[in-house]
Amino acid sequence: AAKRLVDRSDRQARLVLQRVLDNGTGPARANIARHLYGLTWFSAQPMFEQAFVDEDYRVREGAAYSLCTMGTLEAYQFLIDKLQHETNDHVLGAPAMEWGLHSKHDPLAVEVLKMSLKSGDADIRAKAMEAFSTTETRAAIEPVRDTMLNDPDEHVVYHAALSYVELLESECVEDFARWFTTITDPDRLKAMLRGFFHATNYRHVDVSGSTHIDALIDALQLVMQHPATKVRWQGIWCLAWMKSDRTPAIIKVLYNAEADIELKAHFLNVAVNLMSQDSDKLLENALASTEERLRREALQLVENFNNAPDTALPHP
Repeated sequence: AAKRLVDRSDRQARLVLQRVLDNGTGPARANIARHLYGLTWFSAQPMFEQAFVDEDYRVREGAAYSLCTMGTLEAYQFLIDKLQHETNDHVLGAPAMEWGLHSKHDPLAVEVLKMSLKSGDADIRAKAMEAFSTTETRAAIEPVRDTMLNDPDEHVVYHAALSYVELLESECVEDFARWFTTITDPDRLKAMLRGFFHATNYRHVDVSGSTHIDALIDALQLVMQHPATKVRWQGIWCLAWMKSDRTPAIIKVLYNAEADIELKAHFLNVAVNLMSQDSDKLLENALASTEERLRREALQLVENFNNAPDTALPHP
């Protein structure tokens, strides 16, 4: 009904819309606010003003979605002004949702999305990271970088790392090589390593072709000396996937030096499953090991590959 009235948009229809905003139930007011984007700015602005002082957050949330859909300079500026004073997470998060500002390639949309970072809900801030990357604008790089380096939530940091790779592609390698050597917090470092590995894989980023590949490898070697097991657990994925003449020898040294047997078995698993060069030699070592945990991992890997169609490991 709200959409039909907005589509009609004559004076009589606007009077009905106004009457509902004045006296309707919460859901009715929210639906009116959600469809105001169909009116001209001259007609809609007073109703948006009214919606944003409504005590029911659903009405304000609907108005925020409507302004995102409208997508004009006036709508963006109005929304930024209102969200600066907003405290409800649902309203703050509206621009970050799929039906908010996803895929709006507009630097001003980035300014609106920054408002979502005020939310105390980590899931909303993570959604904002995803939305930033879909804008495909250089303006999104700074808020994504700042979030990755400063947000206290590991889940948000992971999504920020994904978005940073998506925005910069191979240009990101230099930055990550620097950050991997300077960030010591294990939770943040683990999340960044995981995001970097996942995004460079699904985006098919040619990390090995980067002019900063040696700096990245050096940084990952330092990462693999981190005292936190969870950091080394994540770091091995980046090294094992990388196609470089340097990495097989590094992985062998790391494998032989690792004292944590569970982690050593994980190194083996990752190297073999990612088909890292010389991983067959690690497998041979594990099969002959006196450590039962390593032998069990190696035997399972051989069985898995030999049972997989068109895939088999050579017998060491």
